[in-house]
Amino acid sequence: MKFYKTIILALLAVAFSGGVYYYTIVEAAKKKDAESHIVYLQKDQINYLELQNKNTKYVFQKTDKGWNIEEPITDVADNQRLEEVLNQLTNEKQLAVAKEGPGINWGEFGLDTPEAFMIIKNNLGQSQKVFLSVTKNFEGNHYARIDNHEKILVVNPSWFNFTMEKLTYFREKSLYRGQISAIRKVMIKSLNDHFSLVSGEKGWYSPVFEHYALDQSKIRAMIKAIAENTIQEYISEGDPSDLERKEKGLAKDYVEVAFETDNNRWSVAVNLSEKDKALYALTEKPTYLVKLDLSQWELFGNLNLDALRDRKTMMTFDIKLVNRVFVKSGNKSLQLIKEDSKWRPESEALAEKIKVANSLVEDLVNQIHDLEITYFLPENEGKEFGGKDMVILKTSEDQLLFQLNWGPLQHKKQDGLEKDYYLARTQASDSIFGLNKSYIDQLPLEKILKDQVAAVEPAPEKASKK
Repeated sequence: MKFYKTIILALLAVAFSGGVYYYTIVEAAKKKDAESHIVYLQKDQINYLELQNKNTKYVFQKTDKGWNIEEPITDVADNQRLEEVLNQLTNEKQLAVAKEGPGINWGEFGLDTPEAFMIIKNNLGQSQKVFLSVTKNFEGNHYARIDNHEKILVVNPSWFNFTMEKLTYFREKSLYRGQISAIRKVMIKSLNDHFSLVSGEKGWYSPVFEHYALDQSKIRAMIKAIAENTIQEYISEGDPSDLERKEKGLAKDYVEVAFETDNNRWSVAVNLSEKDKALYALTEKPTYLVKLDLSQWELFGNLNLDALRDRKTMMTFDIKLVNRVFVKSGNKSLQLIKEDSKWRPESEALAEKIKVANSLVEDLVNQIHDLEITYFLPENEGKEFGGKDMVILKTSEDQLLFQLNWGPLQHKKQDGLEKDYYLARTQASDSIFGLNKSYIDQLPLEKILKDQVAAVEPAPEKASKK
């Protein structure tokens, strides 16, 4: 019994010693680490940030919807950017202590009249001020003072650099400020087209060409690309003068995009300035003149309804159901049927004379299945289409699955390049469209109709038994 009491006392002693070690060593280390942080306020509680230098003053306030700019203008802040800045500031530690204690010569470190400072506040009413000197040490780091502490810290240059950033660095960068999901109507006037789109129960459609099948994913991608276009620089607030509009190419012949929601309308005019070869945009509600990345002119200038049309629906069929194939090219044609997983001419007479390579027919069906429309002809063109070359696909019950007719060739400039295209049509629609010439040229038509069609040598007669 005495032995067990000794063991228990020993364990208690070890636990006590561990506790003493934890509170004296570990807690001391935690306290030292906390004191090395420049910002002592908790990041999640910070709701106010002020940056000042001798020329500018920026004030940011956080609400339940995110960060806003309060000074020098009232606007939406780049929420992600502000969070990144605060994350860096609250995790940053002092690099060193340059001097500490009473009697510091603040002027020696540029902190008698600091070049810049930050004010950080939280939702508990606590506040912290960080003074920043333009003076650097030999390693290129800046000097700082927290509140009225008798201590000079050495800090990373990013602290000073944040106070010197242009306001654009902290402003919302997305061209469109609203919720993309709330957009109900889109109106576009580009260099090549003028059209509108409406969001209905079955998705986006064109009010003028309701019979057009539109690619919903392409429409969503287009709206997102326009709305989230990154502002490179804010030029001015409010309506610019007529002279400035003219200089920026926004007086006439500009591209215009408008988004409508249930409650409001937003629009933007975009054009390339011949004067400085830059891309400018003028938004309405709110009204800003901004500069965009020059590469985005390709997006805005080439907006057109044809690019949003569905390229696959009228080319779709169930490849597993294909059991009959009719091929016609020029003055040659052949009707094929699939039996026991092998293709042969449907005519019994032809089946005795010629062979057809299975792989060629399978390749033909697969390539037809993967075809995608290159462009659509305008409604007033292609009325007299007479494509006589064709591929017809049917089921084993002789039901039509798919029919593609093509020809003649059309020489056309598409996406900035001049190429040859075949005019074509399927049984799914009266719409005439263009297919890249290479798409048809790659089909194994000639091989099926000629190169791989060979007469079958008659089987040798067996010798009769006598």
